[in-house]
Amino acid sequence: MIDINAAFSHHLFEISQAQPIGHIPAHAHQDDIERIVQSLQNLRNAWGKGRSWRRCLHHHRVSAGSSDAHPGVPALMRHNLVHSLVSTFAAPASMTRTGAFSTACLGRSTMYIDRFEIHVPDEAINDLRRRLRATRWANATPAPAWQQGVDNAWLRELVAWWADEFDWRVAERALNQQPQFMADVATDAGGQRVHFVHRRGVGPRPYPLVLTHGWPGSFVEFHALLDRLCDPAAFGADPADAFDVVVPSLPGFAFSPAPAKPGASAFQVADLWAALMRGLGYERFGAQGGDLGAGVSIALASRHSDAVDGIHLNFLPGSYEPTVDAANASLTPAEQDYLREKAEWAVLEGGYAHMHATKPQTAAASLNDSPAGLAAWIGEKFRAWSDCDGVIERRFSKDALLTNLSVYWFTGSIGTSMQMYWENRLQPFRFAAGERVLPPVAFARFPKEINRPPRSWLERVFDVVQWTDMPRGGHFAAMEEPDLLAEDMRRFFRRFR
Repeated sequence: MIDINAAFSHHLFEISQAQPIGHIPAHAHQDDIERIVQSLQNLRNAWGKGRSWRRCLHHHRVSAGSSDAHPGVPALMRHNLVHSLVSTFAAPASMTRTGAFSTACLGRSTMYIDRFEIHVPDEAINDLRRRLRATRWANATPAPAWQQGVDNAWLRELVAWWADEFDWRVAERALNQQPQFMADVATDAGGQRVHFVHRRGVGPRPYPLVLTHGWPGSFVEFHALLDRLCDPAAFGADPADAFDVVVPSLPGFAFSPAPAKPGASAFQVADLWAALMRGLGYERFGAQGGDLGAGVSIALASRHSDAVDGIHLNFLPGSYEPTVDAANASLTPAEQDYLREKAEWAVLEGGYAHMHATKPQTAAASLNDSPAGLAAWIGEKFRAWSDCDGVIERRFSKDALLTNLSVYWFTGSIGTSMQMYWENRLQPFRFAAGERVLPPVAFARFPKEINRPPRSWLERVFDVVQWTDMPRGGHFAAMEEPDLLAEDMRRFFRRFR
């Protein structure tokens, strides 16, 4: 049997976290709540008698969600309560399980979802501090600072701060302010446990959007952007531009377990995301991403154009390559310059990617054992790839850097985060002559991005309907310039509302 009270309490908690309600108002009386629950029980009974789901939902939305029936419950809460609870009460009792709630994908499989909250044991925090204080430092070289990689003096300062000043519990509480979940997502290739943030928008009709991070980032990098996307009015923008945002952690990143078998390239992850969004009730949605997330977004548009309205990118995968004739006679001068710069960058700056794509386990053995080594491997990229003029703290506080680093450390995910490079090398983005990706594309080109293609290079495959040359910012756009990125995304996705 479904535990009505437990399910109601869980979903009301989810709604209070996802909406700017804060708490259940004092005038939301128990009899109002009981009438909503009774309406949803009636819905389940009606569906069990063979009536269509949409017809049942329409009928019971009128009774369960109307202001006349439930004057004590605010309209926004009523609306979301009905939609959030309907899948639980409509599903057969055998689909539920203790400590979880389920979302029924009608006509498909059931996706089980658990509420998730981060809590790192004290023992793990103490172990991290012990390792940091016991760092065996590499010998300095006579080369200028940063010329051969991370600067020793900067790294020592960061490690000391991590060991003695950084408060993980403060960061943990901030991360837990975002509503997080774990879902068992099934595709034709098999199942995958996925960690994700799901935050509902504050506006009349929030538009569903899936955001995908990259490396060396994580779901953490979208913290400031989420506020701007979900509650635009709080930042002086139009509430009609609000989004319902889903931020999954890539398989093997943060709290998403590593795939159980090989093959989890951007294309397979795109299938997971499409199934996740369907399981959450979003039949159509938009996608956005940078770095590895750009590849996943492109794969979503390519493989799931029936569900994806459009994609917004702030990066182009290095393996992206449309077919051009062998002599390169059809390349424009701008495209030739871009390909030359990309090749030079791969030689001088792409060593990390080659390591990830060819020998990830060799790097993982050391980085998973040394937090100082991890800080060097990741921290150097935040300096090299951002618009910081060589001073990382101009863009990122130590605590912001260390929150992201700590997620990698506590989850032991640095090695598994490299696996996608291996898989993407085996399944690159190659497009045949004349092949097109149907959903419209927006591209935000930041001046300090590591990969700055000309528009014509994308237009060989994509329908580029919006192109923005940003005035500032780099690879970590969501952290560096959340206002610029959010406004560009609002402008693009407005056409699909």
